[in-house]
Amino acid sequence: MKIIRISESHVLANDRWLYHVLEHLDTFTLLECRGRREICLRDITHTLILDHLDEAESPTEILNQVMSASCEIKTLVVVASEPETDISGIGFDLHIAMRQDLDCLESIGAVCVNDLGMAVNLVKDSLVKAA
Repeated sequence: MKIIRISESHVLANDRWLYHVLEHLDTFTLLECRGRREICLRDITHTLILDHLDEAESPTEILNQVMSASCEIKTLVVVASEPETDISGIGFDLHIAMRQDLDCLESIGAVCVNDLGMAVNLVKDSLVKAA
């Protein structure tokens, strides 16, 4: 399973870059994690997107649930608000920090992007390589 982390910060909910990126994907399952301890993994596609995982009641339990699921997930995309937020116990193949400013910490291993077109291409390329 390929695991991609997308961090969006300092953007308004109605202007999230993630939504623009998703417009370019063929099929995916988007699950809201905010305030949840667990999620429903019934009828999901090969690309699973966990939105607001950092705001879940228990991000670790949700990740454990996904990792132990019997369904075939080829790509897991974890979306969090801040690139510095620790999501323990998981290694990411790619971490994209979508920011309108480039004040980004290279030490966290994120690819910092302030251009929507570049963000779209990075995610699309990553998903193609995972297929």
